[in-house]
Amino acid sequence: MTSAPKRRLPFKLVLAACSVSILLALLEVGVRIWFAVDGRAWDGEAVRGDITARVTSLTSRLPTTQESPAPETQAGETEVLHPYFGFDTLAMQTQMSRDATASQAEKGVDVLVVGGSVSALFCGTGTRRMNELLRASPEFRQGPIRILLGGRGAYKQPQSANVLAYELSIGVEPEIVILIDGFNDVAIAAQNFAERTHPLYPWSSNWLLFAANPLSRPGVLDRMVDVRAKQRRVVELGKFALDWRLDGSALAGTLVLRRLARLQTEAGSAYDELTQTFANEHVGRVERGPPFRGGVEEARRRSVEAWMEGSISMWSACRARGIRFLHVLQPTLHDEGSKPLTDDERKNGTAHVSWMEGAKKGYPLLRAGGAELARRGVPFLDASRIFADVEQTLYYDNCHFGDEGNRLLAEAIAKRLLEDTAARGK
Repeated sequence: MTSAPKRRLPFKLVLAACSVSILLALLEVGVRIWFAVDGRAWDGEAVRGDITARVTSLTSRLPTTQESPAPETQAGETEVLHPYFGFDTLAMQTQMSRDATASQAEKGVDVLVVGGSVSALFCGTGTRRMNELLRASPEFRQGPIRILLGGRGAYKQPQSANVLAYELSIGVEPEIVILIDGFNDVAIAAQNFAERTHPLYPWSSNWLLFAANPLSRPGVLDRMVDVRAKQRRVVELGKFALDWRLDGSALAGTLVLRRLARLQTEAGSAYDELTQTFANEHVGRVERGPPFRGGVEEARRRSVEAWMEGSISMWSACRARGIRFLHVLQPTLHDEGSKPLTDDERKNGTAHVSWMEGAKKGYPLLRAGGAELARRGVPFLDASRIFADVEQTLYYDNCHFGDEGNRLLAEAIAKRLLEDTAARGK
């Protein structure tokens, strides 16, 4: 009497598995139809790029020009003091040496991209699209176009100018230098000011960690471990999704992106709390820089002046060596009128209050400064409004955008480079 139920068990399992498979298939079709009705086709490649960008934004590794990120090592992620940049990673130190060797090849065009994290994340989908468009010009058809990664998270002027000077010093020989920046120069400067650090100093959250040694205070190490644990949740989920190609499914990809957004918000909040702990530490004048006279508006004005001076210095260094230079003002989420924000962008776009206020009040000054740079002869591209008519979600946090945003930025940059090429040929 007990044998019949045992024989029926496999059939029930098969039936249940089939039912689940059919349900998932129906849900997948439903989600794809929902996207189509909403005017968006599911783009697995773009979602893969967005997941990759979220993962790389929480590690010291930068994206490569390969389809998948290169494996990272614990040693490569290690942040260290740098005599000219304030802070850097061992991985980027190694990268610069490789770039020096690669750029000395006889054939091809070497493009050094510098700036903050947006410039670093551009070196992937953005540079691939840019290279496709540059091939339309005979000047870019002779040999490969090599992208040299010079961007670092949280860098601003005068760090970018120092990066270029150092890269040239160690033997990097680019034909083109592209500086993509703006947000950090007004956002980080505002945070530094709020935390009693000179606005032109490197980002206080990283700099004071090295210079002031707040680890001596009880509880700080616990906070750091908590922050890293929450960041790793984002990284581990993102890597799982990439390894299992969940971007190919509209259902799974949507769920992953929503979960990543929640985890990233939690990690961001924990990081803000840690940053505030650093800011409250008793640190002397040496670590925080010389006394800054004036209020936040003066700090903002001074940071924009430094941004302009850094651009002029980089342009001058390039011009003296026959290197083409292009300065690009990046678009950013909290620049009012720069983009019609979606619900997801509003939800995921919160940031340190000084960052949001810095972007809101600083970007008009940056645009005015950029116009002045152009009048002085600096090749300048104001890309701060290239998303002004884009209704879809591009940003996944307060300042970084995914593949589609990078493609749009690449098209604007390539167009300007080709225009400058044509003008030089006349």
